[in-house]
Amino acid sequence: MQTLNLKEHRAVEYRYRGMSHQDIARHVGVPKQTIDEWFKPSRGRLSPYSEEFAEQMNKARQKQMQKLMEESDMEMVILIKLYLIRMNELLLHGEKKVKTYRNGEPILDKDGNVQYYYVPFVPRFMDVYRAWKMQRTMKGLPTDIKDRRCPRCRRRTRKFL
Repeated sequence: MQTLNLKEHRAVEYRYRGMSHQDIARHVGVPKQTIDEWFKPSRGRLSPYSEEFAEQMNKARQKQMQKLMEESDMEMVILIKLYLIRMNELLLHGEKKVKTYRNGEPILDKDGNVQYYYVPFVPRFMDVYRAWKMQRTMKGLPTDIKDRRCPRCRRRTRKFL
């Protein structure tokens, strides 16, 4: 294959970006008929260059997308683990609250530290369902329920996430 001059190289790039032949002709500074001849399918002078350029650009994009997908997968796993840990803490200990007087001031112990108490946590159905769905996602299993039954009590429900 021959080497391309600057106008031809720009035309190949513009074509990859999806520009029309008329726009390419305007940007490159050659007649539209010339651009049509350059990019004729299978026998145009720049068709092989255009295909090769597209392949290279698509490979680079695929690598970049693969990297982004791996990063987002790792972030998702971390977030799911943190959510499940938080749910586990709430189920085991309950919600931590500050003891207060009627006027809203916190009650302090003899050392001046704020006193806390724990309120038992009662999960709602959606909390249980989200945790179940996250665990299924982490294991790579499907998360849709075809028969629309609760994963915990197996009763029919009206609405899922």
